[in-house]
Amino acid sequence: MLGPSRGQTCKQCYDHIDNLPDYWHEPEARFALGQLELSGLTMAGFARRHGIRVEKLRRWRRRLDAERDDVRFVQLTVAQTPQAEVTDEPFRLRLGRIEIDVPPGFCEDDLARLLGVLEC
Repeated sequence: MLGPSRGQTCKQCYDHIDNLPDYWHEPEARFALGQLELSGLTMAGFARRHGIRVEKLRRWRRRLDAERDDVRFVQLTVAQTPQAEVTDEPFRLRLGRIEIDVPPGFCEDDLARLLGVLEC
């Protein structure tokens, strides 16, 4: 059986650990190590049962664990966005020929209803 095609996982391609090719790439190794975890067997017992060299499993586990060790978390600080200045003066909306002065503290629902009527 050929290895997984682009966008396909080993689980979709290999129905059983014994169908893996002799030479593994990362997807095959991840599949094999996942099957090892699911089996509950020791690495040596799993390797023996499936005819895989135990050193191959160890090498891939070390390699994949090393990649995982390269992941680092960094602390991020979210900057506060400046608040719009609140003034006591109205602002003006211009819709074509129509101008509307909107007072401070206006009701957003009322303005939305008004704009809905004007769109008609």
